[in-house]
Amino acid sequence: MAVRLQVLELVETSNVHNVSKLLGIPRRTIRSWIDQKDDILAFDGNKKRMKLSPGGRPESFPDPVGLLEFIKEMRVRERALTSAHMITWIKRFQTDWLRTYLARKSLGTGYQAILRLLQRFCHRHGFSRRKAGCGQQSQAALIEVRDEFAEAFHRS
Repeated sequence: MAVRLQVLELVETSNVHNVSKLLGIPRRTIRSWIDQKDDILAFDGNKKRMKLSPGGRPESFPDPVGLLEFIKEMRVRERALTSAHMITWIKRFQTDWLRTYLARKSLGTGYQAILRLLQRFCHRHGFSRRKAGCGQQSQAALIEVRDEFAEAFHRS
């Protein structure tokens, strides 16, 4: 951004050809920066940053906010969350997208593709995979232990 601002200042007093020679930046690049002048001058982020908008691959899932809320809600309620639960949520709320997504996949690979997409989605948003341990207890037993601990904690 700092380079772009410098180029825009120089272009006001000189022409594009001279600025291009001086800084070693292609003329077409300078002309595109002149076209984006309002956005560049309005930018209030870090001046070392090279791009106006954040980069990265666009989200392929149509409602990432909704799925994130579902995942967080399940975790707040201390419920187990599996890929099957997320697929059920997608079936309920994003049926059209799921149909078109699976139609693009070759026969027999659709389910694996959606599982991998969900794993990447969770990883990208900071959710780790929680595997069940060997001594996994029932949900009722865990709730009982939690309640006993809460009672003992608040008594003391």
